[in-house]
Amino acid sequence: MKKERIDDTLLSMGISAGTKGFKYITEAIMLLDTEEWRCPKWTALYNKIGEKYGTTWILAERAIRRAFEVARGAKGKYETVEYYIGFTYTSNSASLSQLYLMLKREEKNEESNA
Repeated sequence: MKKERIDDTLLSMGISAGTKGFKYITEAIMLLDTEEWRCPKWTALYNKIGEKYGTTWILAERAIRRAFEVARGAKGKYETVEYYIGFTYTSNSASLSQLYLMLKREEKNEESNA
């Protein structure tokens, strides 16, 4: 999955590129797209992200949660946010999983239409 596609999607959801969670979400989606992280232990995923960016897994998880909260509160982004992560807040893992699945579905549709 291309990083640019993930970044564009996050921006379209109202998450600013300057938000710490932005880069953490991008990294999480990139990791989920590898065989090693298909069925992750979420704490281990946050820890991997924290190690890469010099922070703790707790702060990485919190930044991701905050970025999703920002997206859900973005005015005028309702349909986009509903499509990619939904408004029913359950957990970061559910939001990351849904975001990954929707991006993967779009990627497959584009490949089949090409």
